[in-house]
Amino acid sequence: MKNTINNKQLKKLNACKSRYDVFFEAHGEKTVTLLDVLESNGVKDVLWLIDEQDKTTTQADDVMLLGADFAENVLHFFESKFPGDLRPRAAINGVRDFFLGKISKHRLKELRIDAADAARAARSAYDVAYDVAACAAARSAYGAAYNAACGAAAYADAAYGAARSAYAAAYAAAERQFQTNKLREMLIKWENEA
Repeated sequence: MKNTINNKQLKKLNACKSRYDVFFEAHGEKTVTLLDVLESNGVKDVLWLIDEQDKTTTQADDVMLLGADFAENVLHFFESKFPGDLRPRAAINGVRDFFLGKISKHRLKELRIDAADAARAARSAYDVAYDVAACAAARSAYGAAYNAACGAAAYADAAYGAARSAYAAAYAAAERQFQTNKLREMLIKWENEA
């Protein structure tokens, strides 16, 4: 995957106008790195760019592990509401175990299904914002175990939504900063490998 992008490439990828405008205002017609896009446009836009491009196997693995990190960071919302339900944590750990060769793809699929069941259970208890946070945290775990390469932005949003639901703006901002920092680390790693 290329670690650079310019306005013409964004148009070819059919970037939405509002996000393209943010990019163009910051960078004009220059070709810039994904780190530059992270600073100008934020997490969601960079994850969208990553999702839209072919990745090496290592990069695809990095994105999936990033989704696991995002999910794990908000998992405490689910676990505090449902302390005995370990399915989302098992799904997140399963992502890591899969990449370490400790479990099969079939077992990862089973863990993903369990995490989806936990998300549905949390959603059924949906009457207060805290339960919404628990549901979003479980959805994020499910997403991480499902396939971060096809929607990392959605899983980041689920994690962000969990934080926003639980503690409003201050915690949501901290979650977005965590995501920005983790994504920056991954992009720096990719630049160093190029």
